[in-house]
Amino acid sequence: MICRKQPPFPIPSPIKNIWEVILAPDVWERIRKAKKLSRTTYSWVVRYCLFQLLSDENIKENLENNEPSTISRKKGHRMQLCLYGDDEESLRILAVKEKINISKLIRIAIVIFIEKFEKQLQNEKSITRLLMVKKYISRINNVIFDSIWENRIIMIEKIIYGYHSIYLVE
Repeated sequence: MICRKQPPFPIPSPIKNIWEVILAPDVWERIRKAKKLSRTTYSWVVRYCLFQLLSDENIKENLENNEPSTISRKKGHRMQLCLYGDDEESLRILAVKEKINISKLIRIAIVIFIEKFEKQLQNEKSITRLLMVKKYISRINNVIFDSIWENRIIMIEKIIYGYHSIYLVE
């Protein structure tokens, strides 16, 4: 897969990485339907779910109470997720903090928030990528993660149209 579409930011954000996740066929079908209804990309549907998880106040409970089904590479669908800017760093920080791998984190986010995304699609005619960035991803502003490295606090702040920076505060 080649990530061709750039996020709708004022300044194009470079694609930093492509992450591969194996999904159960039923989960993949829900993502396909949401993508078609929202007229966005598969990556944007999954990014919505991920950033909802990152901005969720009950993140620890959600991670503990939702165990995504594991599926073999042969039976599952291989999805590639485009990661822009500091997306990967944010996911790695959360994964290290919660002691799970990034692929599992992505599967949990999809299981929890794909239904919310589908409901919002029914209420609003379409959720464009720009609207997703402005309305939902900006909720991550001022989320604080405790890091395991030298008791530093890593703060994600100043999200402007989906851009965010990670600052080490000592």
